[in-house]
Amino acid sequence: MATETRYRFFVREKPAQQGQAVTRRLFVTAYHFTEEQALARYEVVERLEHSARVVDALGYLRKAA
Repeated sequence: MATETRYRFFVREKPAQQGQAVTRRLFVTAYHFTEEQALARYEVVERLEHSARVVDALGYLRKAA
């Protein structure tokens, strides 16, 4: 069965399309994402390695090998 590793990330919201200069706060994601999911949704500042979770294709938590 395929597995993937998901992390929490230190991120900020992506800038507005209009290019307006708005202060964008940094925060830690509430959920675990793959690297690709986080990059699609946020401007990633740092991946939090200690938050790694290995899940199977159905989303169930698995023990890291």
